[in-house]
Amino acid sequence: MDLLWQEPQQVLSLRCPAKVNLFLRILGRRQDGYHNLVSLMAKVTLFDELILRRLRRSTIKLICPQNRQLESDDNLVMRVARELLPADIGVEMELHKSIPIGAGLGGGSSNAAAALLGLNQLFELKQDTQRQHQLAARLGADVPFFLLKQSAAMATGIGTTLRPLSRLPKLALLLVYPRVAVSSAAAYRAFAHATEAGSEQISLTLSSSNDKRNCGMGAASAAHCVARMLHNDLETVVAQQLPQIQELKQRLLAASALAATMSGSGSTVFGLYAGEEEARRDEKQLQQEHHLWVKQVATLSAD
Repeated sequence: MDLLWQEPQQVLSLRCPAKVNLFLRILGRRQDGYHNLVSLMAKVTLFDELILRRLRRSTIKLICPQNRQLESDDNLVMRVARELLPADIGVEMELHKSIPIGAGLGGGSSNAAAALLGLNQLFELKQDTQRQHQLAARLGADVPFFLLKQSAAMATGIGTTLRPLSRLPKLALLLVYPRVAVSSAAAYRAFAHATEAGSEQISLTLSSSNDKRNCGMGAASAAHCVARMLHNDLETVVAQQLPQIQELKQRLLAASALAATMSGSGSTVFGLYAGEEEARRDEKQLQQEHHLWVKQVATLSAD
């Protein structure tokens, strides 16, 4: 048998999708300070790009042309590289951001997952799936979701216990970000304070029968089905600090959206539409307001 020597791969480019939480219910606070939750998470057609390049020298470098402040050792991408790579390996990581920061769309978590998968592939580290998941969970509750090949999953526990879904239909969405970043930790602290104070506006139980309805059907009827389950327990407390949340939600509902809610810990609000035409029409209208970041997207097709 002839053995062929193959040059190691030098460059690898990866797309990092954003996500939305179609619903997010918080079930209670744990003794360790984290919250148990149940959430339906879906990847959408908005992507960052992460380019990995082998270096001859043993150094780890992060470049982010659009935002130099992200070129920090605290960036999750850097933390992944330091955790995975031996001291004699060098890599340059170039991150191109399209997903807003602090928007509840999971951009940083998606970047971390891409780095974890990409560095394993580029340097043939042969890290097994279990170890990847363990590292991802240490980095952040949303990171394991972005390791999945599937485009949607039900998340429970603190968000790291995942049940992949294959029947979520393609949904037309409009993302509206008021250009105000929200800290996830601060949002959950506000929720904990509100519930301890006995706020009647907060829902702690997954009680709606619509949340369990099977929505694997035609796009139009599926959109109406999913619209009935849209909900986010964090929305009320975040909106108390950012009135724009409720204002944007009401504007989407008054336009063509079937339903609207906040994604994750905010501050992005998204509308769910019967089809892409309606979403694009509202996108054009809202894009005229320069204080808003607006993007029409769709959920990624099931894998």
